[in-house]
Amino acid sequence: MEKRFLKKSTVNLIYFNGLKMSLFDSFYINFYTISMIQTLVLYIFSSLFLLLLPEKSKSTLYLGVCLVFSIFVTLGYVLSQGIYYPTAFPRVITLIAIPFHFLLYPQFLFRFPKLEKPKTAKHFLYVQVFLSVLSSIYVIYAAFTSDIFYDFQGHYFDYNFPKFLKIYGLFTLIYVLIGVGVGIWKTIKAKDDSKVSLLLITIGVAVAIVLPAIGNVLNKAGLVERDIYVINLSIFNLAGVFIIMVSYINKTTDRSTFMFKIIGISFLVFMLIYNSLGYFIFNHREKVYNLLQQRQAKFLAKMNVESFYMDIGKESEDVEYVIEYNTKDKYYNTIFSRSEFNLPEDIIHKDLLEYTLLQKSLLTSMENPSPKETSHARSLQSRIYREDTVSHSKFVAFRTIDSNFEIVHEVGFSYTKYRQFIHEIGKTLLFIYLTGVALIIFGTPLFLSGALVKPLKRLLDGLRKVRKGNLDINLPVQVQDEIGFLTQSFNSMVKSIKEAKIKLEEYSNHLEEKVVERTKELQTTLTQVETLKTQQDGDYFLTTLLLKPLGTQTAKSDKVRINSFLKQKKEFLFKQKAHEIGGDICISQNLTLKNRRYIVFLNADAMGKSIQGAGGILVLGSVFQSIIQRTESYSTMSKIPPEQWIKNAFKELHKIFESFDGSMLISLILGIVEENTGLVYYINAEHPWMILYRDGVADFIESEMYFRKLGTPGMENDIFVSTFEMAPGDMLIMGSDGKDDLVMDQTTENRRVINEDEFLFLKRVEEAKGNLGKICSVIQENYELMDDLSLLSIEYLQPPVNPEAEEEKQINQILRMSKKYLMQENHVKATDLLESAHLNYPANTAISHSLIKLYMKQKNYKRAAVLCKEFLEHNEADTSVMLKASYCMKMNYEVEDAIEISERIKLREPYNVKNLVLLADMYTYKNNFPRVEKLLNKISKLEPDNKWAIKIKDRVKKVS
Repeated sequence: MEKRFLKKSTVNLIYFNGLKMSLFDSFYINFYTISMIQTLVLYIFSSLFLLLLPEKSKSTLYLGVCLVFSIFVTLGYVLSQGIYYPTAFPRVITLIAIPFHFLLYPQFLFRFPKLEKPKTAKHFLYVQVFLSVLSSIYVIYAAFTSDIFYDFQGHYFDYNFPKFLKIYGLFTLIYVLIGVGVGIWKTIKAKDDSKVSLLLITIGVAVAIVLPAIGNVLNKAGLVERDIYVINLSIFNLAGVFIIMVSYINKTTDRSTFMFKIIGISFLVFMLIYNSLGYFIFNHREKVYNLLQQRQAKFLAKMNVESFYMDIGKESEDVEYVIEYNTKDKYYNTIFSRSEFNLPEDIIHKDLLEYTLLQKSLLTSMENPSPKETSHARSLQSRIYREDTVSHSKFVAFRTIDSNFEIVHEVGFSYTKYRQFIHEIGKTLLFIYLTGVALIIFGTPLFLSGALVKPLKRLLDGLRKVRKGNLDINLPVQVQDEIGFLTQSFNSMVKSIKEAKIKLEEYSNHLEEKVVERTKELQTTLTQVETLKTQQDGDYFLTTLLLKPLGTQTAKSDKVRINSFLKQKKEFLFKQKAHEIGGDICISQNLTLKNRRYIVFLNADAMGKSIQGAGGILVLGSVFQSIIQRTESYSTMSKIPPEQWIKNAFKELHKIFESFDGSMLISLILGIVEENTGLVYYINAEHPWMILYRDGVADFIESEMYFRKLGTPGMENDIFVSTFEMAPGDMLIMGSDGKDDLVMDQTTENRRVINEDEFLFLKRVEEAKGNLGKICSVIQENYELMDDLSLLSIEYLQPPVNPEAEEEKQINQILRMSKKYLMQENHVKATDLLESAHLNYPANTAISHSLIKLYMKQKNYKRAAVLCKEFLEHNEADTSVMLKASYCMKMNYEVEDAIEISERIKLREPYNVKNLVLLADMYTYKNNFPRVEKLLNKISKLEPDNKWAIKIKDRVKKVS
């Protein structure tokens, strides 16, 4: 339908002349109108509810004012959709109110549940208000300088400034995104139970304004029809405000009545249900209108021309014109018109010709129509809109064609009569809606007055009397429901208070006698307590004697320095000497594995304080010392790699504490450090993360917790060992959670302020430069300890070896030359060059890596295996070389040694698929099929389509 514009002079003349008659004579209700009326009523009652609350908060005030502006937005929609009159002034009301409505949402969110970033909120408010005022001024100017036209898709008059509306849509969309952004920021920042409410309110704001704003931009861009936009606007507004109000009512601390909340929720639910029903009813009414007019159009097309004026004038008052179009001769003729009218001939020719051609093409494909043809068939039966080019009268037209596809008739009906037809059902639905609203608002208090309001009022009156000291009150219980139960409980409570008051008066009359009697009893009890305390301190002292030999610090090395600090929370006196007892322990001892010197270390924290924690540490220390003694005594236990030793020790400790069924749990860090290389192997079982102090900066070396505490039932994760290679001068620091659980301060209400900053300890480490004594002194001087505190540090003392610059230059030159030879396929020269370089620089890792790769490329696995072993003697942290070593040793038929290296890799990286495949392959050669099956199951979970695993599985099936 082509748009027809009314000139500004015409518009103004019509508008001012129209002041003499009531605009509501031309007010017609359709689905758009009644949907927006629902939204208008929702905003009116929601804003009244918020603004009438006594002693309202700032957030309530801003939300209430925001909804007041939404009243004007919706009122503009109601008037523009309902008034069929050539004026678009209601659009001005809407366009002015929208920015002010949108800018108040972020102000509300800034202040709910409490104001944060007040300066930022104020800056946003000032800037947005200024821009909104400028926008409003321009809207008024554009309205008085633009033509208006009638949009048949949306059934409303609008101003013709499409470019401005596109910019305006983007402008308001930015406002909307600001509101949602503030809501998301507040939700993320919230730490209490308000997080859920803020999240729901933010979702409600997004539904109420973001989705309609996006729809508005799409509508102005021509991507979405006006009717779809208005329907979505109404539905999203209802749903969004419903979410906002329900979430806010349930969270706000403002004073409100119970009845207000019941009416509000009932009202919002009714609105959502009614809007859905209204859509289906109006849609059915539209279909009925189309069906009636299509039938009448077909009937008129079959009439004789001579009878048109006679029959139509009498029986079809809403028929305005009938046009006959000859598709063969391509001319049209107006065979009936109720009044003189002017339609654009080019559009009529084009529309009717397209209609004829489409009908013909559809008839030829009736048996198997395509989806596109089916869509065209529906469009042929739908209405079209026409507008007089002179009088601007509007028509609803339907078309029909004869069986020969030569004559097309277009029958135009009065658009006003169409609006009146829809208006009839609209009046009924509006009456039902207003009646329902009245019943909810005025009927609900009436219905609930006897069952809810009056009993609650009596209960509140009773509470007020009790507060004044009247304990002779007994409220009647009329109905045995929840309110009745509360009333009974209230009566019982008042009775108990009254009896307690009488007893208190009796006690006060015999107070002196009671004091003497109680003093005697307290003296006797105090003597008994002192006796028990002496016995308890003796038990504590015996426990500390048992713990002393377990927490040994006997590690000695000229390359690695171990320091520890232990401060137990519980202090006691025994035989006039101060002692400590608690659940923390630090252990460090020398250990030899596979003829290499290591230092084993342990820092643990048992569940509970005082004697309970000490009992757990007593068990832990005893078992751990027994593991160390067995390792030193039995050569078979000292011939396993460090990864396997740590895993075995961890599993043994876990099984001991698992037998306690969760009554005793231990967090710990268990590890081994190699003296020569500074390579650390460790397992962290839910202990605070280990800290690296390097070059004056402290930071965590861990970021995830992989294992639960010792003794946790059902710990079925693959146990693996983490590694960290210390550089000369590095220091690793570990400690129990007592280093973080500190009392920072006390409030005026004597509540302790507990530290929540996990980086606070890092700052203390940097201030003390890694000195444990200074760290603990600073902590004890500035904060109060809440728990046992233990710290253990490992410092790698080996001085760094810095290669000279000339040596680095020569090595780089060698590596470049070897790459050049390899590119020239000259493997002999490359091998000779790298072997010579390895002899000159045996400690250089880059040369070793290159030579190992070259040997493997040449399939010289024997020499590659030897070189890998030499490399790992000094670089055990390099897991990639370990994997190459295992593969080369397997290819060199050193399967046992290869399996040992692969098992060590598995302990470090349990999900390394390449290593798992290699290990499964080697166990296949050893005929250890249960182990192969277990490894293949793990691979299938990680990489179900791994072709090497599938080949191994097939080979195992053939063998078995």
